Amino acid sequence: MNALLELYNDKPVVILAFPCDQFNLQQPEADDEILNGIKYVRPGHGFVPNNRIHYFAKSNVNGADETSLYKNLKSSCPATTNMLGVRTEFYWDQIRSNDITWNWNKFLLDKTGVPRHRFGSDSDVTQLTSWIDNVMNEK
Repeated sequence: MNALLELYNDKPVVILAFPCDQFNLQQPEADDEILNGIKYVRPGHGFVPNNRIHYFAKSNVNGADETSLYKNLKSSCPATTNMLGVRTEFYWDQIRSNDITWNWNKFLLDKTGVPRHRFGSDSDVTQLTSWIDNVMNEK
């Protein structure tokens, strides 16, 4: 995400990060330990996230305890895959067709907060830029 923000250094692009531990328990630390985990563990080596990445408390993105934010985002954008159920490391009680299937799903919102597009976990910066450019250039 740092690389993405560098591409938009002079633009009003920000990233809101919501850690989640529902995928193979990959986010086990407490909320106040997340930034240290990024800096020293994964990716580690003193990595410092861009100051336009805003980290929030861990939240559930699927299942009975999913936050209303993710309920809204998922209902606004189609699922990124039809392969739901292939993994066995899910840690929530329901599996629905629009559930998030792994860490690093991304949602692009316009400047008014309307969800515009959803990207899967395997998407990279090159797949996001044309969508971001289109949203930023709309009148």
